[in-house]
Amino acid sequence: MASTKDVLLHWALGLALIGIAIFVGMSLLLMDTEAATNQVSISNAAPTFVADPEIANTEEGTETYSSGTISNIISGSSRDIYVKGQVEDLNGAEDIDYVKVNFYRSDTDCSSATDRDMNTCYYRDATTDPLRCSYSSVEGNENRVAYTCRFTLYSWIDATDGDAGTDSDKHWVVSVYVEDDDGLNATSPSRTVEIASTTGLDIPTSISFGTMSINSQTTTPVAQEITQQGNVAQDVTVRSSAAYFNCSNSTGGIPRENLHWSTNEVGWGSDGDTAISSTIVDTDLAVGKRVHEFIAPTKELYWNIKIPSGVEGTCSSSVDVTAKNANL
Repeated sequence: MASTKDVLLHWALGLALIGIAIFVGMSLLLMDTEAATNQVSISNAAPTFVADPEIANTEEGTETYSSGTISNIISGSSRDIYVKGQVEDLNGAEDIDYVKVNFYRSDTDCSSATDRDMNTCYYRDATTDPLRCSYSSVEGNENRVAYTCRFTLYSWIDATDGDAGTDSDKHWVVSVYVEDDDGLNATSPSRTVEIASTTGLDIPTSISFGTMSINSQTTTPVAQEITQQGNVAQDVTVRSSAAYFNCSNSTGGIPRENLHWSTNEVGWGSDGDTAISSTIVDTDLAVGKRVHEFIAPTKELYWNIKIPSGVEGTCSSSVDVTAKNANL
């Protein structure tokens, strides 16, 4: 019969074995838990366009030019249009690196800021040009951003309509390019429009011959400088509806045909010196198309007059000097 001491020893050993078994079992359980690691790899998605870009006449977009012709270009001035749209990246809007918006003549490279030209290429980086572009997240969609870029079109922007001469076979294109942080990119479908021909010349409102004597005539003409303000080559037409120059101190006047015009610097009655008439006449002055941002083409129209007898005082009349599209 086992002694009390032996029984207690057996129980102690049995408890120790149970303890070891429990410890080992728990250790194995913990080791199994640590080994069950989950992994998933998220691929990068290329950015896309939510919709094709729009061309609007105001920032709010009350009128669009998705097709057709932009016709309200103001000679000697400028006007704004707005290109707007939305882009999306399923990795999140913060993954979009930049958005470039280009408005250019169809035969022109307009892929960077160095290509900018007020005749042919209007370029904007929507993400880095806050003065001319707005770029913001779309409420309710964390993957989208909206862009709106303002383009100031100057009066010498190249015309491409049917009256544009050699440029009538071209058109204007709106294209948007988006790229994400990993270099994945997309280019929007192109929008095309025409730019209307705009005539307009800066023409002095008066021609002064100064003081002249009875029965005299100009041998050196008075030059009238005419400056290009539109976007096509232009001619000038002239006419005078008044039969006489009225003179302040006499009942007689200077006959209309005594006033002559010329495109060359010649005196009264010389070759090429032409009497004005009541009929509209094209002078074929040919003021060239503007191709430089800081230099507007000019041409001079020359005027001569002959003073008859029987007149005195200040004599004046009106002459119509009008711009005309040289392509027509």
